Amino acid sequence: MNFSKKRLQAYQLLLLNTLIWGAAFVIIKPAFEITTPFRFLFLRFALASILSLPIFWHYWRKGRIYAKDVLIIIVLELLGTTVGLSLVYSGLALTTALEANLIGTTAPLFLVVMSVFFLKERQERYEWIGLVITFLGTLVITLLPILTHGQVTWQASLLGNLLILGSNITDSGYLAMAKRWYSRLPKLFVAAISFLVGMISFGLLAAWQVEWSIPKLVSLLSHDITATSVQRAVLYMATLGSIVALSAYIKAQDNIEASEASIFRYLQPLVYIPLAIIFLKESFTIVHFVGLLLIFSGVLYSLHRSKQKKQSIFRRILNKGARPLFLKK
Repeated sequence: MNFSKKRLQAYQLLLLNTLIWGAAFVIIKPAFEITTPFRFLFLRFALASILSLPIFWHYWRKGRIYAKDVLIIIVLELLGTTVGLSLVYSGLALTTALEANLIGTTAPLFLVVMSVFFLKERQERYEWIGLVITFLGTLVITLLPILTHGQVTWQASLLGNLLILGSNITDSGYLAMAKRWYSRLPKLFVAAISFLVGMISFGLLAAWQVEWSIPKLVSLLSHDITATSVQRAVLYMATLGSIVALSAYIKAQDNIEASEASIFRYLQPLVYIPLAIIFLKESFTIVHFVGLLLIFSGVLYSLHRSKQKKQSIFRRILNKGARPLFLKK
């Protein structure tokens, strides 16, 4: 198969994106032995906000962004960034990086369900079959702690898995609304605003955790940034995870269809499974394999059948640009 130069470049950018986001939870997980999800997210977005100021200024000075646009972004990002990431990282703190990633893999499928309810998109029978298969795989992985851990451990791990699942649902509702409101806005500008929203909201949540004691919060943050695991996680997500990977994804979408680009998300298990086993000493069991196999089977069934019939809702949603900001890692 002959690839054009632009298409080959797009695939290279998407592979870079896959590597960065696939490794994210494995790099972040050890930081929670020192810090909390809210303090980590505050540090991450504080640094990302500083680094993205040139992007914000570039689009703002063009004069095509209005105050009402910024207000809409802020409201939506409170849901997508603040609520969504609170669930993701609170879940990651309780469960394994491997299970968090496996459950997170199903996020795009929840977008399809939300689009049926919020956007009145029509779902084909074969797509519902694919969703049911994918949901069964998600259920297997989510409930796995009940079968494999002791009572105290499985309760924490199950709660973590449910929080990750909740983040998928929250993020999908957010994405369905973002599809409507963000269609004419530059995606990098939206990302820059989301970093600012994240910095402020997670700063407030971190202060709330210490009963609004600012001296105590400053002391804890000062201790956090001296830990190598926290430094690594913050630098990784603020630079590579939030800016480099996102820019690579958006640039790649300029040269290929969004639905084609989204398929690379399902390559992430090839990254995070070996990394979690090697660096975090986590176990990839036969139950994990069955769950992942069901998830992939459901996705591939829907996409394969959509080629034989009219374009599926899954492809239609992605091709219309329903937000490539899976920086929600």
